[in-house]
Amino acid sequence: MLTLQLRYLRYAIASAVLTIITALTMPLLQGKAALLHIPVPHFELIAFSVTAIFIVLVNVRMLMQAYRQQKETQLTTLWVPVVGQALWFATVAWLHEMPAAGDFLRTMTLPFALAGVTLLLLSLGLLQRRERAIPLDAMMQQNARRLTWITVVLAIYALLFFGMTLNWQSGLAVATSVLLIVDPRWPAFWAGWRRFKILRALAADGVTFQNPQALDYVHDVKNVVVEKTGILTSDTIVVRSVLSVDERYSDFDILGITTGLLEPFDSELTRSVLAFAEERGVYPSSASELELMPLVGVKGVILNERFSIVSASYAVDQKFAINAETLQSYQELGNSVSYIVDGLQVIGVITFGSSLNNALLAVDRLFTEQGLQVRMATADTTGSTMQVKKLMGSLTETVADLTPAGKQAQLVAWLNQDNTMLITNQTLPADVQPTITVAVGDQPVNADIHVATVTDLRKLWDTTEALFSTDTKVLRWTSVVMVLFLLLAAGLGIFISPYFFVAPVVATILRLALSLTLLTVVDPES
Repeated sequence: MLTLQLRYLRYAIASAVLTIITALTMPLLQGKAALLHIPVPHFELIAFSVTAIFIVLVNVRMLMQAYRQQKETQLTTLWVPVVGQALWFATVAWLHEMPAAGDFLRTMTLPFALAGVTLLLLSLGLLQRRERAIPLDAMMQQNARRLTWITVVLAIYALLFFGMTLNWQSGLAVATSVLLIVDPRWPAFWAGWRRFKILRALAADGVTFQNPQALDYVHDVKNVVVEKTGILTSDTIVVRSVLSVDERYSDFDILGITTGLLEPFDSELTRSVLAFAEERGVYPSSASELELMPLVGVKGVILNERFSIVSASYAVDQKFAINAETLQSYQELGNSVSYIVDGLQVIGVITFGSSLNNALLAVDRLFTEQGLQVRMATADTTGSTMQVKKLMGSLTETVADLTPAGKQAQLVAWLNQDNTMLITNQTLPADVQPTITVAVGDQPVNADIHVATVTDLRKLWDTTEALFSTDTKVLRWTSVVMVLFLLLAAGLGIFISPYFFVAPVVATILRLALSLTLLTVVDPES
């Protein structure tokens, strides 16, 4: 749920109206006469009371907004201008009762205070859409918090230094300037905008994100679990053989049963089996009561008998009668195996395989360069993994011949560890919580990151390095600029001019100018 936007413009208009009224009826500068005389008893008290109510209302709404921001994003700096506004008004009220000498204190009057509040509200309203559109990573948030405390420390320093050397009204005025001159989040906004540009370029290059923050964890990944079929191997399946292992059925009978069961289900295996049958002049048998067995196979009725096609691991788990020597020979040839079952008896076998992905060596080189431990779990037979294990030096652990439940348990054991990445083209299993999930291909998989092809995986690590470099450089240099403004407001500016850089109204003018610059340059839609 997004934080509701505060209507800063409405409050700025109200503040502007109060500014005009007080500018006409009250002194603009200390020691000066008002432009107009209003014959209303206790007019100044009424003006201060109305302003006090307005300031309290605005501050309460801003504090509510700050609470929502903190709850939603774990970061808010709105309390800093809230304190600044309150100090400004309190100082103006104090000086109205007890005027003090000082050039920069001459602007500490109610009209100038309201004008400054108007500028402050405008600057906050201008950047409100930006702060909602640009997500901040952990480094940016840490930088914003650091600048917040630097602002507070310098404000306290200014209060104590000028309070003890000049007077406490001067100390409050300078502290107010420090609190209002910049927003501690600005460097994070600059870095966030640069991050947005990099991610948008990456999206145009075939890498999209459901969770952009996932890239922050890529450099921490130590273990990778990768799906075999369609990622390490190609999507194309080639049927090697469809054979009978029961003397009651011929090879053509088994092929007819196989095509009859598979024909209604669109899959790469179905298309390959149908092509294999067509080459041999075999047509699908008429099947009914067809049912898909998720992760296992299919079943149905042909000529009033129930048949099913199941994975080899499922057949072993269900203790169907299997010729172990026959299965071993197929595995040694590097084939995947499925069985055609009649009741509890295996009557036929399908052997098929996929060629290795052309990018396998490039992916293996990437994993090796990053020092990753790569694991693979599959329901296919051990034979289907032989070529992958032979060519992938980064593959440290392979578990094959798993049932669907066994594969699920293995994935849970691997992926619920810290700093793990799952690379898949299948639906994410339940109870699996990898640090990052990367989906390969165009399947609608719920993943943090989507890549078009397995070769795009390298872009993740390259982009992570670019983002880290951008965060570091942009945050460093923009923070230096912000600290410079804070130092000027905290007292360094007094060596340049006894007036500028310390008057709160000048601080809000500079803040608005910087906000307009940020608004012009940092545009998430540009």
